[in-house]
Amino acid sequence: MSKITDFETAVADIPSGATLAIVGVIGWIVPEKLLCSLGQRYLDTGAPGDLTLYVPCFEGDNGAIKGIDNLMHDGMTKRLITGSFINPPDPKTGERPGRWVRSGPTRSRPTVFISAS
Repeated sequence: MSKITDFETAVADIPSGATLAIVGVIGWIVPEKLLCSLGQRYLDTGAPGDLTLYVPCFEGDNGAIKGIDNLMHDGMTKRLITGSFINPPDPKTGERPGRWVRSGPTRSRPTVFISAS
């Protein structure tokens, strides 16, 4: 088996309910094509859904780099755990994923859950 593959093949085996750790900083070293392929897979097939994303430093919101926004389709992301959140709510809907959990410098404090409703 080749260790080199295309983005679609790389994301094909990610199951619903998986936890993904994603590294990058705003628009730097963000795996944009991989995230875009994963988001497109969800739009095409409805899978994977209910993902938990562990993102120490939020990726995206930097011009053409969408970053984590590629995975913010309704039903795709269940939980986002991040040390920073730079994106405001969706300007069209005002919605965010259902729960936010603090990490990074604030992780020693009690976990904070904020409902989107």
